[in-house]
Amino acid sequence: GARQPGGGTRATKEVNVRQPIRALRLPTFVPSCISLPPGTSPYQAADEYAAAWERWFRELVTAPSWFITLTFSPERLPPPTAKHAQVLFLEWTRWAEREALSARKARNPGLPWVNVMEPHANGTPHIHAIFCGCPQLDFRGLGRKWGHGRSQIEHYDEERDGIGYLAKDVAHGTYPDLSRALRRSL
Repeated sequence: GARQPGGGTRATKEVNVRQPIRALRLPTFVPSCISLPPGTSPYQAADEYAAAWERWFRELVTAPSWFITLTFSPERLPPPTAKHAQVLFLEWTRWAEREALSARKARNPGLPWVNVMEPHANGTPHIHAIFCGCPQLDFRGLGRKWGHGRSQIEHYDEERDGIGYLAKDVAHGTYPDLSRALRRSL
């Protein structure tokens, strides 16, 4: 156990900070254009796999407006699992939808976005997301409401190629998640 100030010990929980983010879940919406030869893993064909995801993202993600990175504070112990990080992202997204959209639009279908989780060197996940078709929304103001770490929110810049960045993450073993609005378009 860990020593407590003033004496005594408390039980400590051992945390596996290297939990693979890909363990979150396999995507249930992998499009038919993303396929590999039988017996080939995404790791063996990472470049082809990334290129296929990038082509699909470019078809799906129309009018990208915002590129968002959300991190978790390193002081947070234990660090969130990939599943918990996704739950926190979805809670923040629902809150952002209620703040930014009319009640009807926030309920159905909501804001269109795609996200990918990526591990820091210590295994703690951070989230990259692209929100589409909403350049008028003040995401910088909404970013201040992310209470779990740092938020970096920028207008989407085609030259910086955020879609390619998300595809690279997917090719390295993470899986994307799509908003209800984008899932409806599949």
